[in-house]
Amino acid sequence: MTWLATHMIGSKVKAVDGDIGTISDLYFDDERWAIRYFICRAGGWTDPRWKLISPLSIQSVDEEASTVYVNLTQKGVAESPDASLRQPVSRRFEIEYSRYFQIPIYWAGSGIWGGAMSPALFAKTALSPEEEESVLKADNDESHLRSMSEITGYRIKATDGSIGHIEDFVIDKESWAIKHVAVDTRNILPGKVVKIAPAHIDDISWTESSVYIHMAKDEIKESPELN
Repeated sequence: MTWLATHMIGSKVKAVDGDIGTISDLYFDDERWAIRYFICRAGGWTDPRWKLISPLSIQSVDEEASTVYVNLTQKGVAESPDASLRQPVSRRFEIEYSRYFQIPIYWAGSGIWGGAMSPALFAKTALSPEEEESVLKADNDESHLRSMSEITGYRIKATDGSIGHIEDFVIDKESWAIKHVAVDTRNILPGKVVKIAPAHIDDISWTESSVYIHMAKDEIKESPELN
């Protein structure tokens, strides 16, 4: 089962004791292609605060009510590290975040979530404190987190030229992996929207606002349509 990333934007986030805010964006990992955090707009309109919510904290999602329920408290989220929308999330920030919420680090291991393929399984197979400390000592501060709202609209560069742009992302409900990137095959007027697996993506150029895909334009046009 899947859902579209755009359907998550604007969803309410509810803690165990009340409302936290609304989802304004999603951060994904461009190495393993999975959702790592929801960016939650908390606080008032005159003093907004930007908080990160990990899928590890999600209890359930009510699609009809556009509400995400998390196993956190309002105070716990309010006092968590603030995220900055002006600069990339660093590994240092993620480590601080993980320690604050007492959740394991996801980038150690070969699975989507550590050594597991979903947040639920990850919670049962987390590293020991000693193993985690070893990973942290060997790690650098480079993060592979990217904003979905930023990459939406990026041009598609096929092996034989440009074709269309990024329209949306298809997300697996259990693992939070990005199963497909939705590509609109036209740049100006709406066109046929097709699904491309992340395995076909060679590179993302943030300076060129482009996504390089090792497929020809005709191959992309003949890919399965987004229903």
